[in-house]
Parts: sequence; C-alpha cells; structure tokens
Amino acid sequence: MHLYASHFFWGLWALIQAKYSTIDFDFLGYAVVRFNQYFKMKLEVMMLTLPE
Repeated sequence: MHLYASHFFWGLWALIQAKYSTIDFDFLGYAVVRFNQYFKMKLEVMMLTLPE
C-alpha cells in the first residue's frame, strides 16, 4: 500500500542532488516528476476503502 512513499524519497534525494551533485543531470526536473507521482498515488491510496 505504501509503495508511493518511495516516490517521495527519490524526490527528496533528487533535491539534495540538485544542490550538491557535480553530475550534469536535471535533478530538479526529476524531483518534480517523482513528487507529482507521489501526490497522485497518495490520493489514490487514500481513497481506497476496506472491504466489509
């Protein structure tokens, strides 16, 4: 159920990399993609109901 949390972790990691990494990569763009997926999946998971 909480697989969406990995998107948050990788988004946070990408923000840190954007600040400190010397690798030429769009870490901010990657962070946006991961955070967008996190919030999308979080809403979907929050709307799930338990079977009765």
